[in-house]
Amino acid sequence: MRVALWVGVGIGCQAPVQVASPDRTDAPPEVEPPVATSRTTPIYGGTMSVDQQRILVADPGLDRITLTTPDLALVHRFQFEEGAAPFRSHIDGNSAYVVLRGTGQVAKLNLLDFTVTTANVCVEPRGIDTDANGLVVACASGDLVELDRDLVIQRSAQPGPDLRDVVIEGAVVWVSSFRSSEVMRLDRTTLEVEYRALPDLSPTVQSESTGRVAWRMHPHPDGGVLVLHSAQSNRPIELDPGKEEATPAYGGGNVCTGETVSTTHLTWLHEDDIETSAALPFVSPAYDFWVEADGVWVPNLAPPLLGAPLSFTTAAYIPFTFIYPFEGPCLDFAEVDAFEMPMPATSIVRIDGRTVVFRREPSHLSSLDVQIDLGDTYSSNEAFDAFHELTPSGLACATCHPEGQDDGHVWLFEDLGPRRTQNLAGGVMQRAPFHWDGEFTRLDQLMEDVFLGRMGVSEVPDVPALGEWMDRLPPTQPNLGDDEQIYAGQMLFESPALGCADCHRGPQMSDAQRHLVRPGQTVPTKTPSLIAVGARAPYMSDGCAPTLRDRFLDPECGGGDSHGVTSQLQDEELNALIDYLKSL
Repeated sequence: MRVALWVGVGIGCQAPVQVASPDRTDAPPEVEPPVATSRTTPIYGGTMSVDQQRILVADPGLDRITLTTPDLALVHRFQFEEGAAPFRSHIDGNSAYVVLRGTGQVAKLNLLDFTVTTANVCVEPRGIDTDANGLVVACASGDLVELDRDLVIQRSAQPGPDLRDVVIEGAVVWVSSFRSSEVMRLDRTTLEVEYRALPDLSPTVQSESTGRVAWRMHPHPDGGVLVLHSAQSNRPIELDPGKEEATPAYGGGNVCTGETVSTTHLTWLHEDDIETSAALPFVSPAYDFWVEADGVWVPNLAPPLLGAPLSFTTAAYIPFTFIYPFEGPCLDFAEVDAFEMPMPATSIVRIDGRTVVFRREPSHLSSLDVQIDLGDTYSSNEAFDAFHELTPSGLACATCHPEGQDDGHVWLFEDLGPRRTQNLAGGVMQRAPFHWDGEFTRLDQLMEDVFLGRMGVSEVPDVPALGEWMDRLPPTQPNLGDDEQIYAGQMLFESPALGCADCHRGPQMSDAQRHLVRPGQTVPTKTPSLIAVGARAPYMSDGCAPTLRDRFLDPECGGGDSHGVTSQLQDEELNALIDYLKSL
């Protein structure tokens, strides 16, 4: 069997040239993403659910779900296969439904006899909710899938990419998108999008910021949904690691002045209205929150001042009457009821008037008076802590690299210009030299620049340990569509006539060299890895291409023949090429 593919050759070439694929008698190969030999699991946040009698705790690092009573007495442990990565859950009567991010499944747990049923649903399911009609699951792939209670798929829709949480509210389904923090309202019957909205930061001190990274969404007791998200600055940022100032280049930790480059906010979406709070005085990011009738509980309260990383967790209650409407540049500590918890938390719930928090690595469940160890395979992980802990700048590595990946934001650096956050997952240690300009050949150089010069840390963490930990971060799983279409796109990609594989080659699909790839570019940028590229919009070093299609069609953003020879591709060929890239 031979497949003929039409591609253009040479810049400005008008006549297409026929390129034949190698002889092939079997089915096209299934495209698998490169994966690390062992897995690291960063903080995903929000891995607990409750009813009046039980707490369900998912630990994606241990592939385990623990069922306890409100006083934290152990009831049962559900152990899943390695890499299952249980995440969001929902208790519904004597059953609980849990998404397994790593295997693409939903698990139904019987909370009486502890049996488990699973069903394949989508690529990397993240959010889940139930109502009388069944389950709705939101997936990283962009799929929104409805199932009945026996886990039989009824229908699906694709409201947008990078889906995170789902909340069913009567005739409405609310769905959030992780990195963009967009929230969509859909008709429950048709799953058609009725409304889309982004956080509105214009009334806040962070009016020059963009909403990013929607860590958690809950139903609001007065209707609609409440979203906990970050806001990343669009202001020019001065970078001069050599300067000797008390405040690091990223602006220090005071969220009340508008100087910090990342803050945490709550946005309430109801009907067609949007209300975004002032910056919360918490570490950036905050990974979870809990909603009650009159306000919210958020873990990891931290003073908006420079200081050492926290060694404890503080859970704070903030009344809705203070959040909406708010006055002043930020929420004041005088308005919150705070108490200290014994460890930094990644998830929080309230049950019987008791605040319960969960912490990973080591895996602990804790309230004010009880603490239980949920883990038996790992102890404290210093690299895990170094990646997620607050620094004197008010930031953590996870601020810009949520879940070990990227925030999708384009930062504006003085002297450098716009730079899109680079993704760390899928083998970052194989990508030296580091940064878009490739200025650091070793990880210790990069860490010294970031930790000392930008984040104000007095001592660089253990470089080999943190490097090894980051190198095992799992990439977002690829979308595997039609095999024939993907194979056709692969043949185009590997064709010498297009030239894609000249630079994008090897295990990381990068030659690690610097190139000029667009009109007017004077400073070359390093070839990025293409692992999980389908989940990494926007594209190019300055984020000029919102989608992969824009990357190929916009001549000012590397399209045409300046970045690979693609101007002669027909629509069906471009579709195949894009599908192949999304499969990586």
